[in-house]
Amino acid sequence: MTGGTFQEYDKHSARIFSPTAGFVKYNLQAEPAFDRVERGWAEEQLRAERRKNMRLGIAERLEVTLARVQAMHASLRVTAAAEEADAALADARARYEGELADAREWNATCEARTREEWDSASAGVRARNQARLDAAAAAYEGAHSAWEAAFADAHAAWQAEVADLEAQRTQAQAALKS
Repeated sequence: MTGGTFQEYDKHSARIFSPTAGFVKYNLQAEPAFDRVERGWAEEQLRAERRKNMRLGIAERLEVTLARVQAMHASLRVTAAAEEADAALADARARYEGELADAREWNATCEARTREEWDSASAGVRARNQARLDAAAAAYEGAHSAWEAAFADAHAAWQAEVADLEAQRTQAQAALKS
């Protein structure tokens, strides 16, 4: 009766036109909300184009009308949305860069203030430590000078004993030879 053109209705699938593959099945249940809005716009435009063609008496193949609607969709909806998205991205980047510069400036200010506070708080400690180091160095130098003087005296006394022992040995050897 239908000549083999009968199709069972399925509310979750439809056929959409693709310029490369013709009409292909499309799952409406898995369609995102944004795509549903865009598909609704494209379908409304297609109906308007078909009504206009009928009113003007233009006999145009469906594939040609569909291709024209796709081109209209790309130029009117997709390009505008992409430009809006690019503008929003540029605005977000500019805000991010501004906030990043503010954060870096705040961090530098905090770092400088913290360094100044630490320097002022540790100045007394550094002065006390330096005084202790200076006192320890002076004590070391004094002790080392005293040690050197004692060593020089002890070395001189040892040298004198060595000389006396050498003289005694020489006398003892002379006495043995004679």
